[in-house]
Amino acid sequence: MDCSASSRIGNCDSAGVRKDLNAENPALSYLDEAIPHEAGHLIVGKAVGLPARGLDFNVTRLPDGRIAIGDFATLVYSPPDEEIPKMEKKLKASLMLLVAGGVAGNIYVGQKVGQGADADRKELARLTNKPLEELAEMAQPIIHKRRDAFRRLMSRIKEVFLEKMNEPTLQTGRHNLLTEQDQEAIYYEKQPDASVQAVDPSKVAMGASLATKPMGTYIDEAIAHEAGHIVVANECGITVHEMYVMLTRGERGYEVGDFATESEDPSNEQIAGMNEALKTGFALFVAGGVAGNKFDGLNEITEGAASDREELQRFTDRSLEEVSEDALLIVTEQRRRFRRIKSVARQRFQDLVKDSVLQTGRHTLFNEADLQGIFNKK
Repeated sequence: MDCSASSRIGNCDSAGVRKDLNAENPALSYLDEAIPHEAGHLIVGKAVGLPARGLDFNVTRLPDGRIAIGDFATLVYSPPDEEIPKMEKKLKASLMLLVAGGVAGNIYVGQKVGQGADADRKELARLTNKPLEELAEMAQPIIHKRRDAFRRLMSRIKEVFLEKMNEPTLQTGRHNLLTEQDQEAIYYEKQPDASVQAVDPSKVAMGASLATKPMGTYIDEAIAHEAGHIVVANECGITVHEMYVMLTRGERGYEVGDFATESEDPSNEQIAGMNEALKTGFALFVAGGVAGNKFDGLNEITEGAASDREELQRFTDRSLEEVSEDALLIVTEQRRRFRRIKSVARQRFQDLVKDSVLQTGRHTLFNEADLQGIFNKK
């Protein structure tokens, strides 16, 4: 991910009312709001494949020696306005969840949404007209699934903050609380959750034979999800251009981000002019990912389907649960192709992470011609 365009989100500040501190009496009530807010941004960003570059905070040393705390800020990717209209829907959905992650963190620890969320509300308005509170609810399961890492983040942020505030030479300016490396150490302090786990290229395998079972489960579920989208798209006459995976190369191997299917993506204006049969086809395609997971025995709809749920609303008022049952009939009928896509995708993923010179970025598992070859095969 190109982070050359970056911003500070989660500016959890006191909305003009600065908190004055001395080293012996910190304003812990302010911290109690700021810390879960920033930890929420960090953990949700990591889970959706948009890790933060760091976390910092601003202070002003007053003439009498006291310190006024400014804003806390999470350093993340933020696209310029002109790129948003042409942004891939999955990236946009990930960004929306990232922005909402701060408020999700506050809600998770039982706090109400305060003025500190104003910057998030403004950032979210560039991406969607959905309210911040609604998206924060969608981000809640992400935090809950990674609650141990979330709590470790909160603990470490508070610890480092208090250490900084006790430095007698602390000067006016912006000060770092967590680097990207600090976050990695926290995430990997114990067995990490599936979608934030790094893969050692020398130990890559699939399914039950994977050295780290949670990652194997994540990959199996993600591939089945995308395979479901693809076979339903083909049956409904919708063109899929590519299936890809985002990989980040790090010291511990490869960090696996999103698996995604790129396809036709009609605008809202085009949808308004569609006949009902075509709308139904697109609705089935969107629900095909969950149908693929259901066919593979995963009956629970996970938080990874949040972008599908949002996209489905553009085509129908029916629920994702309901439409996925219809899509499951297609996956079942096309099970040989579904299994073929899964098998080839697994093998190609394994080949990718065994490549010692593979770079961070988006990597194709199937292009349009590859898929046509599978569908044309008798």
